[in-house]
Amino acid sequence: MADPILTTSRNKLVEPPPAATWQSQAARVAISDYYDESEVDYRIWSQEGYRHFGYWHWGIWPWQRRRMLEEMNEIVFEQLGLKQLQDGNIGDLGCGTGAVARYGCDHFPRLGWHAITISRAQADQAESKFAAARAQHAEDRAGLDSVFHGDYHVLPWSDQFFGAAFFLESLCHSTEPQQALREVARTLKPGARLVIADGFLNRPLSSTSKWFRWLHREVAENWAVPSFHEIAALPMWLEASGLKLLAKREMGWRMAVCASHSLPLSLVHTLKMLVRRRSTTWQWKHLRGSALSMMLGMQRGNFGYYLLTLQKPCAD
Repeated sequence: MADPILTTSRNKLVEPPPAATWQSQAARVAISDYYDESEVDYRIWSQEGYRHFGYWHWGIWPWQRRRMLEEMNEIVFEQLGLKQLQDGNIGDLGCGTGAVARYGCDHFPRLGWHAITISRAQADQAESKFAAARAQHAEDRAGLDSVFHGDYHVLPWSDQFFGAAFFLESLCHSTEPQQALREVARTLKPGARLVIADGFLNRPLSSTSKWFRWLHREVAENWAVPSFHEIAALPMWLEASGLKLLAKREMGWRMAVCASHSLPLSLVHTLKMLVRRRSTTWQWKHLRGSALSMMLGMQRGNFGYYLLTLQKPCAD
């Protein structure tokens, strides 16, 4: 059940939906536990709270991880067309601790920002950070609106609530992506855009080598991902949701520079955990998946990182 953690009076939200969910209880628990137990590792990745990979281009030094992470934010916002929106609500679906939404609030304070995460601990952190930002910038940060603990397959917002929404490396956790897209399509205004940025399989797993299947399993299972989706499923998703494709871009090489940071950071943090003798099962799994993620991304024929820009058609 999607229960409200923070709600302001600026945008009245509908009552949370029934407890029905399209994600199995086991999957929900695994994803939540994964993020809760590996939070300390993610803080090493980004003090700001980013949980995604960053985008590199000429002019960014390879060691500037924060700049690459925030460049990825900018690319998502550009595809959403936020500069052209004078008002409206933006949805961060699978928000982590809300770092991308907070970045959006800083750069687009005229817009309402809303977020949802399956992890109670992440929702609590996001709510705390949002509340602190609102208290500090009460006059010019009106876009800080709501954080929900819930399942993005059953969203707590009303029909046509959002002027734009995005899944930034979060749709990979879904076992029912068609339902997730149908649900977000319900909440989008006509003409509004949805951006999906994530890793995808370029071909069915059954047609890949034994080596690649092992590598995929090691990364996916250790990141609480059931299986990375096949990019070939996109037309089926579009048909089920009624959304249309505006742009499709493969950006694997642009993400590789930032992704390469994961291996040395994983090794250093592993040594620290061995010395301190304090760790959890999901911490070890997360570090193993992170250490192998660069290798997965290098399997270009089998795997790619895609930026998908979709739109809800305008009513006739």
